[in-house]
Amino acid sequence: MGQLIIPFCVLLGSYLFQDAIIFPLEALIRPDDNVDLVSLMFIPHGVKVALVLIFGLSVLPAIFLAQLINGMIMQNILNLDVQIILGALGGTLCFLFPLLVYNLYFRQPLFSGPIFQKNGAMKSLSLFSAFAFIASVLNSVFHATMHGFNFELLAVLYLFGDVFGAIVIFILFILIFRPYVLRMVTRGAYHD
Repeated sequence: MGQLIIPFCVLLGSYLFQDAIIFPLEALIRPDDNVDLVSLMFIPHGVKVALVLIFGLSVLPAIFLAQLINGMIMQNILNLDVQIILGALGGTLCFLFPLLVYNLYFRQPLFSGPIFQKNGAMKSLSLFSAFAFIASVLNSVFHATMHGFNFELLAVLYLFGDVFGAIVIFILFILIFRPYVLRMVTRGAYHD
């Protein structure tokens, strides 16, 4: 149950931070009309990357639920819309494929998170960046297709915002808070 509640709260908190602080700040400095669609620093993407790399596939239901609730908040509706469900599903599944390929290729347990498998900070950064980039490409293509965006412009902005947000989260959570996260993970509180 801890693998659902804590990651869900952390991710939902990052969405609320993005919606309440980052989006309004960007609206002040960006001249384009896409501020509410695409961010130059999308913090929740970095949080999702960190959660998937720490907890593995078992965190995907928390990601889906947090993204679903954020979609409902952003749309100011209390009922589910097909686009909200598809957006949450696409935003979740874009992490499934890179993690499965990684775990199969390196012969790791299928549901495991690879970030703390005796990696140094530079290997962790490479792994984090690769996952952030691949998941962002999949997410960008999905959302650009789903919403009929100008693919060249908005897909690139999606990619930039996701990767930049992931780098910020890597610096905060992995480099600064790594000992605390390691202690929490190795305690066994989040293992099946």
